[in-house]
Formats: sequence, structure tokens, C-alpha cells
Amino acid sequence: MIRAMIAAAKADGHIDALTQPVDLNAIASAARGIEQATELYLVSRMVIDPDHPAERAYLEALGYKLNLPQELVAHLNHQVEATNT
Repeated sequence: MIRAMIAAAKADGHIDALTQPVDLNAIASAARGIEQATELYLVSRMVIDPDHPAERAYLEALGYKLNLPQELVAHLNHQVEATNT
């Protein structure tokens, strides 16, 4: 989960000290089942506010790589937005 959070934080390109490219395949392959995939997406979404196109693209790609249904991704995004207000 820590790797997913760091990768999400790097999505907008503002973390310069961590120069390794993000490997979404490695992050997604760490998930064992829908529950873990959901947790990885959720912690990633909690780390960033997708107000930058690169962040939105990262989250879309992560959801795709984790094979999460669009309805679940929308629900998770809404859940995070509700807790941030």
C-alpha cells in the first residue's frame, strides 16, 4: 500500500527526489482479489486530489490495471470526496 501511495503522490510530477518511474503493473499485481485492489485504489485516491490531468490519468490507469468496475471506482471517489469536505 505504501508503494501505491507514493506512486499516487508522484502522479502530478511534483515529487522530484523519487525519480524512479511509476510501475502500475507492479502495484496492480500486488493486489490479491477485489478487496485488496479496492484498498490500493482507495489509499491512492486519498493521497491525491485529482485536480491535475496527470493525477486523473494516473487514477484512471490504476483503476483499469486493478480491474475495478467503473461503478466501484465512482463510489470510492465519492467516498473520498465526502470525507474531505
